[in-house]
Amino acid sequence: MAEHVAFIGIPSVAPAEMRESANGQTGLGSMGYHMAGHIRKKMSPSATLYINDIYRSSCERFKEEFGSLGQVDIVDTPKEAATKATIVMTIVPRAPDVRKIYLDETTGISQAPKNPNRLLLECSTIDIESTLDVAKKVTEAGSGVYIDTPVSVRARPPCPPTWMRLCLCQNAQPGRAV
Repeated sequence: MAEHVAFIGIPSVAPAEMRESANGQTGLGSMGYHMAGHIRKKMSPSATLYINDIYRSSCERFKEEFGSLGQVDIVDTPKEAATKATIVMTIVPRAPDVRKIYLDETTGISQAPKNPNRLLLECSTIDIESTLDVAKKVTEAGSGVYIDTPVSVRARPPCPPTWMRLCLCQNAQPGRAV
């Protein structure tokens, strides 16, 4: 696995400020936290995992739990994560969150130095129009190869959850491993 990987969107249990928000949802980010943990477990102990989330306390908890497996660095912005990593994975609840992570004019991944070889794996499950728009703008900015990899979980008790991932990549290069 690559030496520098970034993961954006990791809270396992929603912080109190999220639980009390108007949307009323709890447990947002449970998939991202566990995905990032699994990635840290599979990475070389000498490799660095950069993490970012709007709730820094979730990042601190993640670092405390998984930091013994190898370097875990908390970064302040998606731009910083993309600047330091060659593979960036994002998973957030809504399309506006995806747009902010990738397209924000100050902190977005599109503002990181150009790197046509950076893999941008967007794992959120959002509408196709937003996906296509973000992909187009990120590609035009030279931010990397944007790959739509929505994650869905299907639990059928008493069986454990089944993780499904669909990878879509516009302008894929034949022979390039993804």
